[in-house]
Amino acid sequence: MTEISIPKTAADVDAAWVDAAMHSTGAFTSARVIHVAGADLEGVHGGLMGDLTRIEITWDSDDPALPRSAVLKLPTQLEDNRAFAVAFGQYAAEHGFYSEVAPQTRVRVPRCWYAGNDGTPEGIALLLEDVGHLETVDPIDGLSLARAEAAIDELARLHSKWWGNEFLAEVDWLPTTNAESLNGYGAMCEASLPAFLEATTGLLSPDDHNLCRRFVENFKSLYPANDGDPHPLQGTPTLLHRDFHLGNMFWDGDQPVIYDWGNVAEAYGFYDVVYFLAGALTEETAAAHSRELLTRYRQGLVAGGVEMTDEEFVNWHHVNALFCLIVPLLAMGDALASNDQTDAVMRATVGRLFAYFRQHDVAAVFDVV
Repeated sequence: MTEISIPKTAADVDAAWVDAAMHSTGAFTSARVIHVAGADLEGVHGGLMGDLTRIEITWDSDDPALPRSAVLKLPTQLEDNRAFAVAFGQYAAEHGFYSEVAPQTRVRVPRCWYAGNDGTPEGIALLLEDVGHLETVDPIDGLSLARAEAAIDELARLHSKWWGNEFLAEVDWLPTTNAESLNGYGAMCEASLPAFLEATTGLLSPDDHNLCRRFVENFKSLYPANDGDPHPLQGTPTLLHRDFHLGNMFWDGDQPVIYDWGNVAEAYGFYDVVYFLAGALTEETAAAHSRELLTRYRQGLVAGGVEMTDEEFVNWHHVNALFCLIVPLLAMGDALASNDQTDAVMRATVGRLFAYFRQHDVAAVFDVV
């Protein structure tokens, strides 16, 4: 088979490239791609770290099983964001996820027609199933309880499948939550804190700002200084999405289809759970139902063979809730370029996150370390 070059931009993609990509996995045999047209999807599902283009496909066959469109995902052209993604291995991780993990995961994700990698940190191209016809939910509106339950069930299936799985430590493309990587995030949070506090004046209370300062000041006490050392807040790592929010989900009825796996990593499951609950639910829904949804998650883990004590459940929840501050600290602290849509969602999410902290007394975790 002819080697498929990795395009730098969507302008480098033509019918011959899409035809070769579509046939690279053996999913299609006789039909050929004879024409393509692209439409930019800027700002939609992964637009900060990746450039997305919907590719309309014309085949030389009328076979209804052939996809008439696909989504091309390439590294972003925003230089600062691309440098961040490269530094934290996000492009290689998403390529690895679709190449090696997606076929055996228990959650529904877009089918990957092609995953290319030229061996460089940003030489990645993905051609994915177009699920844009499915429903999305505005993060500002929040999610219904039924759909929140379905998403929590997906997380429990994802996490229990990979809980303590040796595969996670064997692959070199998967970022891991170790002391070195956390130290890097801690330094970035410290640098971003002043801008974050200024940006959230009027949105957050003085007590909320004090919690942010306390988080940054005590950051290194929340995990062991040396990998493998015992620590009261460290559990068993699993496979995390690490960006599990409504902007990365489509809905097929009440079934979520999870998109944008660039942040996938070996880490601790409660991060995904709190990041989702605090961002996807309105404050009223979270206040009424977040505890039962946490219980549902734990029951899902147990069904998947994962056990933990009540104390471990609370401590792991609290510390990973605090780690959910990393994204807003960086995004609202000017560490990353964003857009108006992202800023509006982030402000709503931050308000909900601190309401969640208060409801669950997350600050109590500082008494453990």
